[in-house]
Amino acid sequence: MEKGIPVITEVELAYQISEAPFIGITGTNGKTTTTTLIYEMLKSGEKSPLIAGNIGTVASGVAENAKPDDSIVIELSSFQLMGIDEFRPEISIVTNLYDAHLDYHSSKQEYVEAKAAITKNQIASDFMIYNADQDLVLSMANETKAELVPFSAEVKHENGAYVEDGAACFRGEKSLKFQR
Repeated sequence: MEKGIPVITEVELAYQISEAPFIGITGTNGKTTTTTLIYEMLKSGEKSPLIAGNIGTVASGVAENAKPDDSIVIELSSFQLMGIDEFRPEISIVTNLYDAHLDYHSSKQEYVEAKAAITKNQIASDFMIYNADQDLVLSMANETKAELVPFSAEVKHENGAYVEDGAACFRGEKSLKFQR
């Protein structure tokens, strides 16, 4: 870096060599569960999903063999997001943000900024799915150019997912009734 030689992360390399679009998942908790769930759901659809990233599969190895009809579902840590330059997931998901890795990051703000990098290159045709119940995540959502899709257990969001009368709803339509 001192010599002006570009240094990129492995995730950035994966993005640069991939023919497939990315679905990026980050947050403090729930990344692996969310990544796995999305991967499993996509397996039954038209796209051929591939799984990569912090979940234990090297992203550049997956990207090297990815085809345009594939979708790379990638779990992203704050460390992986710190060194991105052009990386742009077509869909980004932020599960939540809590104090974490403060032994590495110089402050909570640095940690939040690292996580926010997931959406820094997104454009208006992309989507950011985010936890609307957390102020830190809301502040990230206010900075993106992507279309916002909130989810909440506390507040009804007409353009997102929420819980109402014991049911999971999406854009005004009940999709799943919870049983006790």
